[in-house]
Amino acid sequence: MKLKITLIIVFTAIAFGVNAQWATANLSGGRSGMGAAVANNKAVFAGGIGNISIPPAAYDLYSLTNNNWSSGSTSLGRSKVCGASTGNWMMFAGGANDWILSEYDRVDKYNALTGQWSNSNSLSVPRAGISGAGALNKIVFAGGSSGMGQMYHNTVDIFDTTTQTWSTASLSVARAGIGAVACNGKIYFAGGNDASTNYSTIDIYDVASGAWTAAALSEARTGVSAVSLGSKVYFAGGLTNANTVSKIIDIYDTQSGLWAVDSLTQGRQFIAGGAIGPRLIFAGGANTGGTSGTTLVNIYDTISGVWTTSTLSSASFGASSAVVGNKFLVAGGFNSSGLANAIVHIYTLTASGLIEENPKLITVFPNPSSGFFNIEMNQAGRLQVIDMTGKIVFEQEVDASEDFIQIDLTQNVKGLYLIRFTDRQNQESLVKVIVE
Repeated sequence: MKLKITLIIVFTAIAFGVNAQWATANLSGGRSGMGAAVANNKAVFAGGIGNISIPPAAYDLYSLTNNNWSSGSTSLGRSKVCGASTGNWMMFAGGANDWILSEYDRVDKYNALTGQWSNSNSLSVPRAGISGAGALNKIVFAGGSSGMGQMYHNTVDIFDTTTQTWSTASLSVARAGIGAVACNGKIYFAGGNDASTNYSTIDIYDVASGAWTAAALSEARTGVSAVSLGSKVYFAGGLTNANTVSKIIDIYDTQSGLWAVDSLTQGRQFIAGGAIGPRLIFAGGANTGGTSGTTLVNIYDTISGVWTTSTLSSASFGASSAVVGNKFLVAGGFNSSGLANAIVHIYTLTASGLIEENPKLITVFPNPSSGFFNIEMNQAGRLQVIDMTGKIVFEQEVDASEDFIQIDLTQNVKGLYLIRFTDRQNQESLVKVIVE
């Protein structure tokens, strides 16, 4: 007998209730300047430097599946490492050893499916402070500096995970301190600085076509936190040319092509940013001089449109952040005294606590499921399935004549997903489903 579950879903007013909590863990040692990357329910924090001058060849790995931490060694100790990932591949590129005044072209590569590490001297130019992100079959590393911050680069190194080959391109402006994020098959490189100025420039790389376009932040700044959620990208905080920390959040809708501006409650730079489900999180950050941190966390619920605040258990800035499953990790960085920190602040979003108002009836069955979900509806609109990192994993336009569709999530990771339906009047509804 087929089990049929009728679900009440809601318009606009849906929001998550008090259904998240903070906890802490510890890295194998206090480090700042780490690269972070996520793949296959694993988060890796690699490289960085502690409270002595020589960076250790270290990484820490969190497995969501096993809910445990492990540690190991990278091929080369270095700080100011860039981490990025796509598919099953994580890569940690470049970096520096300030003790011996050296920058590196080293890339450590981790296959999250097999658990195997490899490395090569693959960057076209040795440099540190690179920014990177991955989308589709490409991982892209852009910008950075060398000569201990005396020379800035427009170099872009692109790794194709399908062919396992490298190619190069160029940013429109040479700079470091860029905020990088991927959304809907494009990678955005926003802001940054050279030795004399901060930039508003956004270089945009279309992975499928290989084309580059440009846009601009509303205010020139470096050290922005770049986050994507659904079809939107967010660029928060940073340091301005007036040597002040910014509250601004520039928001770009990749579907409509429109820009908007919002604000943090407190200006700061070097913020740890991420997205889980419908929530944006901007945690910690530093003052203008980059010498003191905060415990402040700004959280935006994109369903309810409401900002709230929370606090870390201790001040943090310059931390590395990662989202794996339903967890947002803020790892390492500096504490309030400017010392390298071993603490990992962990924000966990649970499936409970949905507030439902203004109900509209649809039918989804079965739920939970092994991955096949049948959805009945009676109007036209856009159907999306969103994982707990905020990534859209399924999207389809629905005609008014289609009162029944089936979606297949069998190739996706087991866990909680959100189904969002937007009708032609731009009213939104949401329901949670579970892939077992």
